[in-house]
Amino acid sequence: LIVNGKKADLSNIEIPFLSITSELDDIVPPDSTRALEKKCSQVETMLLPGSHLGIVTMKLRGVNHEPYWKKIVKWIKE
Repeated sequence: LIVNGKKADLSNIEIPFLSITSELDDIVPPDSTRALEKKCSQVETMLLPGSHLGIVTMKLRGVNHEPYWKKIVKWIKE
């Protein structure tokens, strides 16, 4: 991938980021986000139960979503 005439390289990312994935995600499988952990030095991965829309559908499925949202908000504030 070329961006502004330069090859994009994930190892050049200098800021922390949060990668959120779901156990049963068939759109962005957990293994693909684990690859980010190998390429980037400041990535934290959060694994959610369910599928691609896990965090959105938790409440509908009777899963307590609050701990996940609290962790996301805390990460953003830091």
